[in-house]
Amino acid sequence: MPRDVSMLQQAARRRSDEARDRVAYAIAAIDRRGDRVSFAAVAERANVSRQWLYTQDDLRQQIEVLRARQSGLQPVATAQRASDQSVRARLTLALEDNRRLRDEITQLKHELAVALGAQRAGGRGDA
Repeated sequence: MPRDVSMLQQAARRRSDEARDRVAYAIAAIDRRGDRVSFAAVAERANVSRQWLYTQDDLRQQIEVLRARQSGLQPVATAQRASDQSVRARLTLALEDNRRLRDEITQLKHELAVALGAQRAGGRGDA
């Protein structure tokens, strides 16, 4: 028997709406109590995942605004944030730099060991 897709879509929409309602209630309750607003606190109280919260632009923005208000900072506009691609590119460059610096440290340690060995072999004995 084929599934009725519209029924599945309605059920999914209802679950999403219920989750959004729980999140709205959780945000208001946390703020009203004066507790620190965070994605973890809201997710736990609303019984949703943090990952899901991050995908809901309007809810994410509400949380960020409250967090900024609590910390006295202005939230960064979504358009001004680094894109995922930009963050990945920067991470890749940082990892490459890290690898290059490790190689350079290894080479310098080797050169120092050779120089100290040569100094000791030279009979100077002051190292």
